[in-house]
Amino acid sequence: MAETLRAQITVLLELSQAKGDPADPQVQNFYNAYCRAFLSWQIVEARLSQIFSHFVIGKSRSAITASFQSVLNLNARLIMIDSAARTLLKGEYLLEEWLVLREKVSKRAANRNRLAHFTMSTISTKNGISYRLCPTIFDPLASAHQFDALQLEEFRDDFMELADTLGKYEEKLEIRVPHMAS
Repeated sequence: MAETLRAQITVLLELSQAKGDPADPQVQNFYNAYCRAFLSWQIVEARLSQIFSHFVIGKSRSAITASFQSVLNLNARLIMIDSAARTLLKGEYLLEEWLVLREKVSKRAANRNRLAHFTMSTISTKNGISYRLCPTIFDPLASAHQFDALQLEEFRDDFMELADTLGKYEEKLEIRVPHMAS
């Protein structure tokens, strides 16, 4: 295990310090996929903030958004939105739609957490080295899932689809519960 850990740390150090060949298309592809996937999740979070701001009345939309953003845990954010939606939209189809969306966000968050908490590793294959996102070896309960650049692109696509769905829901809320002026 100590040898595996040293090897993993060596790979991370090389990649984080750009000691690997940045011109290597495989390295570029993996980095690009990872960055696009993680950045796409930020759109999901921004959409959730917009949805939350429909349910809270205040003097400033900026203050409402700041209060939402001060809660870092996604589950807590979803509970905030859920409580407000249940209060304001009781008995309406928009509440039922929100409950379905909340579940989709929760499911997609598992892949967001993988991006945040897994580590990059190299796998030797018959075709050379392959870059993967893998669970840290420090977590004895972690799954054996590994994700390559193509799978990271799938994460991104899922996040973008979710962000689009949340945006459409927010448009419906705009009609039902318009924003106050910024």
